Formats: sequence, structure tokens, C-alpha cells
Amino acid sequence: MGDYSKTFEFYENALKIREKALSSNHSDLAAFYNSIGQVYTNIGEYSKALEFYERSHKILEKVLPSNHPHLASSYNNISQVYNHTGDYSKALEFGEKSLAIFQKTLPPTHPQIKTLIENIEYIDDCIDTWSTRMTSASDFQRLHNALSTNLTKISNNVMDLEKLVQKLGTPEDSEPLRERYHRLENETKILMQQTHDALEKLYNTRVTEVDQRRKKTLTDNLPKQYLATLNRFQKAQSIGAQKEKESLDRARAISFRQHKILDSPFADDFVSTSYDQLQKQAVLPIEQEIDMRALREREEQLRELETNIVEVNELYKDLAKLIHEQGIVIDSIGEYIINTEVNITNGNQDLKEAEADQSSARCKKIILVTVLLIVIAIIVLVLVLTLKK
Repeated sequence: MGDYSKTFEFYENALKIREKALSSNHSDLAAFYNSIGQVYTNIGEYSKALEFYERSHKILEKVLPSNHPHLASSYNNISQVYNHTGDYSKALEFGEKSLAIFQKTLPPTHPQIKTLIENIEYIDDCIDTWSTRMTSASDFQRLHNALSTNLTKISNNVMDLEKLVQKLGTPEDSEPLRERYHRLENETKILMQQTHDALEKLYNTRVTEVDQRRKKTLTDNLPKQYLATLNRFQKAQSIGAQKEKESLDRARAISFRQHKILDSPFADDFVSTSYDQLQKQAVLPIEQEIDMRALREREEQLRELETNIVEVNELYKDLAKLIHEQGIVIDSIGEYIINTEVNITNGNQDLKEAEADQSSARCKKIILVTVLLIVIAIIVLVLVLTLKK
């Protein structure tokens, strides 16, 4: 298979450079996406291959005429991926699109046309035999297609989450960004659960003995793809939760100091100095929140993140059991199950203390104002009596 880990590392670094240097519709970017798709095809990760082939194809559709040979080759690449995954109807659809373009641009005797016709005939045969010989072909195909689609969606979501996580705790951090992160993280977790359920149903779908080998070929790679995506998702979850906790700790610290300074009877002496000290700290605008209700809402969001991480850990354990039952050889899954506990007990205690401090400060203010009014009243009364005399 070769050292594909180094290949992917190279492609990942090169892709970042190209995406920054080139426009989103540049033909060179399409060619690079296509190259990555070919690598994923070679190692059998067809959902990832399809993802990059489709990215390439979208660019080519925008920059090339509809009968360009490169567009035909792109259709053929997508057709081959669908053929590998057993989605023969899609394979046939894209194969015929590819053939139609080549028939307009190449002579009838060209080897490429002959190869495409043979591929389409093979796909037709597969559709006939697969549908007639599998007792549960429709259910199996539906589940397999749903899994492939879900894995592509999850992979795209995780890529977006990783980008959002990088911005947490930086000057780009903001309330809308965090809301998007929490929403996308929760949606991806739900999609993960649905994918897990579909995977279990897929393995429980019965087929004839003749088609058992075909089923095994199609399904053996799915748990590996699912596991790799789960791993990336949980890393993004864990880093995001840790950054949220650190940001929340800073927000609490600033909030508590502001309340204790401003509510002090000596506030006039200290407020200017304290404000200067706060300004010198690397505090983000989102962390300069003194409202206890807002802090508690962020605390609840952190709790939800922690719960989601625990649930994903459970998915890992269930997946390990499923892989063992199917006899699929894979690296130790235990190394993927990481400690995800985010300690928020201290945060809860801090919030309670903060609320108590606020209540105490308000009481002190009321007492001070009352005493001051009494003193003023006494002084006025003394002055009035003195003037009358």
C-alpha cells in the first residue's frame, strides 16, 4: 500500500498553501483535488475520494466548456468510485455522462471510448445480478449509500469544526462563532449516532452465500473510515472544550475582580488603577462579561460539550464490539478512546461564590447609602436648628 501517511501529510500541507494562493475556482486547485482523490481511491477510502473528486468537478464545471475532455475524465473518476462502493445506478449515470462527452470529442475507435463502453456494460451486468441475487439488495444498497453520504457529510463538518476550534480563544473569537461551533458540534454528534445505527443495520442485513463475499468487500472498509472520522471529531471536541473552559475561567476572573473592585466602598481610589491592570491582560471582548446569567449559559454549553464527548466515547466502545464481531482486523481501538472529562466543578463553585459576592456587595451598597442619607439628614437638621437660633 505504501507509506500513505507521509503522502497525506505532504498533500495536506501543499493544499493549505494552494488554497491560500489560488482563487477558489482555479483549475490548478481542481487538478490538486483530483490528485488527492486518486490517492484515497488507491487505498480504498472511497467516501474521501468522492469528496475530493466532487470538489474538483465543481471547479471544472465552472471553468471549462460542457464538452471538455477533462470534464469527461472527472465524470469517469466519480463513476469508478460509485462502482467500487456498489452504487451502480450512480456509477452508470456518471459513466454515461463521461461517454457522451468523449463520443463528441474523440474518434469512435479511440481506446478510451472502448474502455468506457466495457465499463458501462459491466455496471449494467452488476445491476442485474446484484438486484436479482440479493434477497435484501434494496435495503443493503440504501444503507450503504446512506453510510457513504453520512461519512462525507461528517468529514466536511469535522473540517469546518477544526477551523472553528482554531479561532476559539483568539482575536477572531466571538459569540456568533461559538454559537456556530456548538450547533455544528451537536449536529455532527447526532449524525455520528445515525451513522453508527446504520452501520449496525448494514451488518445485520442478510444476503445469499454467493453475495456474502461481495458484501464483505463493500463493508469491511466502512468501520475504518468511520473510526478515523470519529477520532478527528473527538479531537476537535476535546480541544474545543478545553479552550472554552480556559476562556470561561478568564471571563470569571475578570468578572469577579470587576465586581469586587467596583462594589468596594473605596472604589474611587482603586477603579482607575484596576482598570489599567485589566487592560494590560490579554482578555478577549467575549471574556469581558460581567453578567452572571451569561456566564451560567456558557457553563451549560460546556456541560453539553462534555456530555457529547462522553457519548462519542461510547460510540467508540460500541464500534469496537461491532468490529470484533465482524472479525475485521484493525489497530487497537483503545488508543482512540481518550480521557475527555472537562472539570467544571470548580466553575460551578466559582459562579455560586460570585453570585454570593454580588448579593453581599449590593447589601453593603444599600447600607452605605442608608447611613449616608442619615448623616446628611442629621447635618441638615443641625444646620436648620442652628439658623433658627
